[in-house]
Amino acid sequence: PYPNPTTGQPIEIDVLLPGTSTVKYTIYTLAFRKIVWGTPYLQDSTGAKIKWNLQDNYGSKVADGLYYVRVDVIGPQNSTRIFKVLVLR
Repeated sequence: PYPNPTTGQPIEIDVLLPGTSTVKYTIYTLAFRKIVWGTPYLQDSTGAKIKWNLQDNYGSKVADGLYYVRVDVIGPQNSTRIFKVLVLR
């Protein structure tokens, strides 16, 4: 994820895998409360980019702190990654 830590800019995560895959992501607070869940979408040969605008699924800005971003890829190479993102304003 970049920028990390962020001071208010949206977070971006590039997903690059060979072939067509389904990518979905979920963002959790430090207490593992789910605040953002993305609709799965297809990654093509050019890759996929996940963007988080530092808001929850209801449009409220998130508080400063540490968040976990879980990225699940389903396709020729199944993969799950969890990233830490620090939000500071």
